[in-house]
Amino acid sequence: MVVDEPSAPAAISKRTTALRRTKTAAGRVSAAAGRVSAAAGRVTAAAGRVAAAAGRVAAAA
Repeated sequence: MVVDEPSAPAAISKRTTALRRTKTAAGRVSAAAGRVSAAAGRVTAAAGRVAAAAGRVAAAA
């Protein structure tokens, strides 16, 4: 008696597609995290410039 099983290539294809979707979603999350990190870096740099300017003002006073 032969048991009908889903073909292996179809199962592999489904798994590959799911993996690709997961990777794509992870890539999007990673890109968003990168953008947040870059924005935080810009804020930190701006704060550094403000602190440096304040230091110069204090030194001149």
